[in-house]
Amino acid sequence: MIRNWIAAIAALIVLLGFPASASAHMVETNYVMNDLLEFQSAFSTGEPLQQATVTIYAPNDSEEPWMELTTDDEGRFAFLPDPAIPGDWDVYIRLGTHEDIWTIPVNPGTGVDFDHIVDGSQGHPTIAHWPSPHGAGMIVALGVAGVVLTTRLSDRLRA
Repeated sequence: MIRNWIAAIAALIVLLGFPASASAHMVETNYVMNDLLEFQSAFSTGEPLQQATVTIYAPNDSEEPWMELTTDDEGRFAFLPDPAIPGDWDVYIRLGTHEDIWTIPVNPGTGVDFDHIVDGSQGHPTIAHWPSPHGAGMIVALGVAGVVLTTRLSDRLRA
C-alpha cells in the first residue's frame, strides 16, 4: 500500500515536471511579396508580436547576422534578401521565449523563390516554453528530489 503511494507521488512529480506545449501562445507568421518580403507575426490569440527581435542570416554566413530588425506595433517587418547571395536565408523572429523560424530560398538570377518559403518551426511543433529563465532548473531539481525521496522511502520500507 505504501509502495503504491510512493509510486504515485513519484509519477506526479515527474508528470508535473515536464513543460507543456504553449499552444495558446504559439507564434503565427504570414508573409507577402511586394517590393520587399513583408512579414507579420502574432500570437495564436491574434495579439501582434510587438517589438520582437528579427535576426536574418545570409547563406554565406550562419554566424554573423546579415541584418537585425525589430517588429513594429503590429508585428510587422520587411526586408529583401540580396539576390547576389543565392541559397537559403534564415529568419528568426523572437520575443521572450517565443520564436518563429523561416527559411527563404533565393535563386541565382531570379531572386526570392516565393513558392518555396518554409516555416522552419514546423519541425518543432511542441517547442516548450518555460515559465521563467529558471524553469528548466526547477524542473530538474523536482525530478531529482522525487527520485531521492522515492529511494529513501523504499529503503525504509525494506528495513
